[in-house]
Amino acid sequence: MKKISANGGERQPLSAFSKVILIAEGIVLLVGAVLSLMMRGGLVLAKPKVYAWIPIIAVAILLAWGIYGISRKMREGRLRIIVICTLGFVVLMLISMCATILNYTYSFVSSKFVDVRSADGCRLTIMRRYEYDEERVKSRRTGEEDAALQEWDYSYYYTAYPRKLLFFVDGNADAEGGVVIGVDSQARLMIEWIDGHTAHLYIDSPEEFDSGEITVRFPQ
Repeated sequence: MKKISANGGERQPLSAFSKVILIAEGIVLLVGAVLSLMMRGGLVLAKPKVYAWIPIIAVAILLAWGIYGISRKMREGRLRIIVICTLGFVVLMLISMCATILNYTYSFVSSKFVDVRSADGCRLTIMRRYEYDEERVKSRRTGEEDAALQEWDYSYYYTAYPRKLLFFVDGNADAEGGVVIGVDSQARLMIEWIDGHTAHLYIDSPEEFDSGEITVRFPQ
């Protein structure tokens, strides 16, 4: 049976590709909504870059659908190939640019550094991010020096949270404190389990401007 549109014309059924696109778009949006609800409840992805990739993927799927729709309206085979390749290249370039920007931007957002486990099975995720260390910069420069930022102008900032499920940390956990260690510092971040359910992170052999400690208490 042919389907008739509201203006009286024949309505073309969705192609298999279009159905796949719609299903994929729906899945991506559903995953984004679920992750958003979980974050509100305290379950935060250990690698938060995923939150930024979800809308990028959703837009990329729609662009792919648009390229497919444009190509279907072209009868000239050679022109269709040129258009598909050109638009596809543009989309890939945009995705590559987004990846580059995210890699830089999210280096300043806490992300998973390493997982550790206590003898009692408590799983702890140590998070790390870059941060600009103004005091460190002031101590190493004079007014005559080049104002361009150097790698050693930055520090690593560490936090820690209990691991939850497979890819999440508990943002509502009893965790306090933070540790700052210079990028070029020889200090080491150490961990001790005060008991089976309390983790204490501290700095071994701290250098100037290295500071802080972290305490994480697991529910018993």
